[in-house]
Amino acid sequence: MTRGSKAVLLGTATSLFLFGSAAQAQNTSQGLSEEEVRSFFDTMQQDMTEAVEAGDFERLVEWSQDSVAEEATFTVSNEVYRGDERKSISIVTLDKEDMMRLGQAAAGMMSGMQGQPVQDYSLEIEITDFTPIGTDAANVTAEFTESGTLAVQPPQSADAGQPDETVQTGSVETDGQQAGSGEEITQMAGGQSLRIEATAQCNHVVHRGETEDQLVIGLSTCQARTDFQPSSG
Repeated sequence: MTRGSKAVLLGTATSLFLFGSAAQAQNTSQGLSEEEVRSFFDTMQQDMTEAVEAGDFERLVEWSQDSVAEEATFTVSNEVYRGDERKSISIVTLDKEDMMRLGQAAAGMMSGMQGQPVQDYSLEIEITDFTPIGTDAANVTAEFTESGTLAVQPPQSADAGQPDETVQTGSVETDGQQAGSGEEITQMAGGQSLRIEATAQCNHVVHRGETEDQLVIGLSTCQARTDFQPSSG
């Protein structure tokens, strides 16, 4: 996992972040319906927005634990831009263990920031395609649009900050660059906060979990773009 993933809001690249909610589906003998899946993603959008606005980043980790299938694998490509200049491109493959470890590291980093680390947060999820797979699963295409202002603090000393944990599960980088550590992000921001806008198109396999009223996300592929600019607001 490239360090640049830390620059992406928790709902996207990211991050990866991102990824799932303990949404409830209706008990039905007719198989997984499009209505159930749309309800699942609507609840995801609402719960993620509420958690980020409240600064409750541990809730996002718990949420992923409940709603990402044990066998899930996420392959995510992400291009990071500042204005019209592409700073990096990365391709990563994450299993559930990777995602939980990264989520814990990100939650610790965000929770340790003073004040409200993410302001003016917005997330929209649109389902653009639904194809049933058997009776209790479906292939779902979803478009994610996310934005917010991330407070940037001067880098702490090595013994004062959160652990700089990364997961190198497979990545491809171009332009000889990485979208760097928190220190590099601070330098690029020029001491200002960062306005981040991210979009992603993802193909997910969604299926029932251990109980009839639970849905989980399995095999997934996402193509994402993250744009950031220093913000004086």
